[in-house]
Amino acid sequence: MKLCIAIPALNEEKTIAEAIESIPKSFKGISKITIIVIDDGSTDRTAEIAESKGAIVIKHKKNLGVGASFQDGLAKAIDLQTN
Repeated sequence: MKLCIAIPALNEEKTIAEAIESIPKSFKGISKITIIVIDDGSTDRTAEIAESKGAIVIKHKKNLGVGASFQDGLAKAIDLQTN
């Protein structure tokens, strides 16, 4: 079984690395963990830092809100599972 973890983020350059690093590297019964950060229009280095920590990053050009961020994260997770 695979696990995708979606993290919506807006201007989180100070905390995104710690958030990603705090996720356990393994879970019983999980063969692969994928971290998806949805950068919801950040004007700082959130996306760059998340990518450097191994996350897949979805970038919104402007802030669309947490609902849109979760929808995009879910769509990406489904895409990753089916392809």
